[in-house]
Amino acid sequence: MKMNFFALLLMSFLVFSCQGQTASKEYLLKAADFENQWKTEKGLMLDVRTAAEFKEGHIEGAKNIDFLQDDFEANTAQLDKNQPIYVYCKSGGRSAKAIEKLRKQGFTNLYELEGGYGAWKANTVTQNKK
Repeated sequence: MKMNFFALLLMSFLVFSCQGQTASKEYLLKAADFENQWKTEKGLMLDVRTAAEFKEGHIEGAKNIDFLQDDFEANTAQLDKNQPIYVYCKSGGRSAKAIEKLRKQGFTNLYELEGGYGAWKANTVTQNKK
């Protein structure tokens, strides 16, 4: 009898703890892998740096929504939650925080550029030398 009770308790826990969970893809990718993934599965390239940083240089086709602005969540709430979102900043700090906010907003297909735009530029230079 005790065994049945514990089995039932365990089964109930497993069933109820998994309810409401959605499949989430979040990846921290090195520059080359980030670029390859974007070429394979097109989506929104999201630059979360300031407008001034964006003007100094950015990944072609990127949309700029500044993470440091008060309207970041309002602006990202307008984005399509079903498309892949490729997030980057200068070096990785803001993009990690942006990914966290996006996840809380219901985005489930998120890719982060490890090392940020600096790593992207370094990878581009390396590729051009080959």
